[in-house]
Amino acid sequence: MTFFNMHSPGLTILPTHRVLSNVPGFDSKTFFNKAAELFEMSESSTSGRVTIGVFVDGRFVFLRLKPSLDLQALMPDLSEKQRALDVVILHRLLLESCLGITEDAVKKESYITYYRERDAALKAVRDGKAQIAFVLNPTRLDQLRDIAFEGNVMPQKSTDFYPKVLSGLCMYSLE
Repeated sequence: MTFFNMHSPGLTILPTHRVLSNVPGFDSKTFFNKAAELFEMSESSTSGRVTIGVFVDGRFVFLRLKPSLDLQALMPDLSEKQRALDVVILHRLLLESCLGITEDAVKKESYITYYRERDAALKAVRDGKAQIAFVLNPTRLDQLRDIAFEGNVMPQKSTDFYPKVLSGLCMYSLE
C-alpha cells in the first residue's frame, strides 16, 4: 500500500493506450459502423465529452460520445463517476459492444497490449503488428479520488502514476 499527497506538485497519471491484435473477423468498416451508433466521428479532437482516439488503416479518427447517449441505461452496474472514465467507455462500448471482446478476454490479454507511449502504439499498427490502436486521455486525479471515495476501484491499467513510487521491501521493527 502506498499513501501520497494528491496535491503534490508534479503528481500526475499518465495514459495507457490499448492496441489490439489478432481479433478474429476484425474489419475497420464494420467497427466504425457500429461505433457510429454511440459516437460522433471527426478528424480533430475537441474537449468536453469523452473523446477516444482511434488509429486504423493509416488514419486517425476521434470518437466523441453522442450527447444524447444514456450511459446509465448502457452501464447500470457502474456509478456515474465510473461511467465518465474514458477507459470504461473504451472497454464497455468499443471493445465489448462494437468488437465483441469480453471482459474476460481483456483480463487474459487475449487480443490487447498496453502501451505507455502514444507513438509506439501507433507504430505497432503502422508496422502491421496490430490491427487498431486506441489512444486515451489520462485519468485525472479528481476522477481517481471521487471513485475511491465512492468505495469503488479503478479499471485495469488506468492509473500509471508519475513520478513512480520507489519499489522494494521495507521493514521496521516495532519493538
